[in-house]
Amino acid sequence: MVRSPAQSEHGRVLLGIALAVVSASAFTASTVATVWSYDGGAEPLAAITIRFAGAIVVLVALMKAFGVPLGLPPRRRYLALGLGCILSIQSWCLYNSFFHIPVGLTFTIFYVYPILVTMIAIGFGQDRLTVAVAAALAIAFCGLILVFNVTGEGMDPLGAGLAIGASVAWSIVMVASARVMRGHDARSVTLHMQVSAGVIYAAICLIDGAVVLPETAKGWTGYLALPVFYAAATVCLFASIARIGSVRAALVMNLEPVFTIAAGFLLLGQGLSGQQLLGAALVIAAVFAVRLRRPEPG
Repeated sequence: MVRSPAQSEHGRVLLGIALAVVSASAFTASTVATVWSYDGGAEPLAAITIRFAGAIVVLVALMKAFGVPLGLPPRRRYLALGLGCILSIQSWCLYNSFFHIPVGLTFTIFYVYPILVTMIAIGFGQDRLTVAVAAALAIAFCGLILVFNVTGEGMDPLGAGLAIGASVAWSIVMVASARVMRGHDARSVTLHMQVSAGVIYAAICLIDGAVVLPETAKGWTGYLALPVFYAAATVCLFASIARIGSVRAALVMNLEPVFTIAAGFLLLGQGLSGQQLLGAALVIAAVFAVRLRRPEPG
């Protein structure tokens, strides 16, 4: 049976949403793996470095297995490598923010990025703001404040600035990647981004010379699992962006902190308050109430 253009478009959008949900789940798994590696004695520089280096190995193996070309045309290649440099800045800002302000406050500030993505995409004519999307973004952000149980305690200008920097950098990567991936496999673009970011952190490790690795079996389990989940998360995210656009992908990615809170309860022994459950309900309602069926143009 031949599918109509409307049916094909509907299927493409549903696949894009599903990929974003899988990406949010994989990012959550990478967060759990990171916590395990930290509990085992690893430090942030080691975690970030293995995240990029390991993701390169996973992506190359995956692409070789499925016959996906590793290369990109020169212009796309340089753009993807440039996005990797921005990605390395995002990681540095986010992980260093943790040392200055509470993690919950860091992530609440960081998750301003769906709003920033919307503003950037509209500014470049990639999308238009609808009442439904604007309301969903606002509700989701309010839900995140409850999820992370944020108070004014622990606020530090440097930590907040680093979290904002991470949010801005990630927003740029999400919007720009939609154009870089146009007509190309998301895995090829993702690989180039990981390569440039990985080279930067490999250089930092050589210069710093103080890479602290895990010392326990559980720590090594998390450390080695981290790049696998991270590679899956990034590939699914950028494949989602290619199908439903950066704005709607960013909105669905608000599920990540909800999944992270749930994983903390189930796997890390962290408690859940009624306030966090209410916040999670608001985020989920915002994601599924908005009309995600219409992808952004361009």
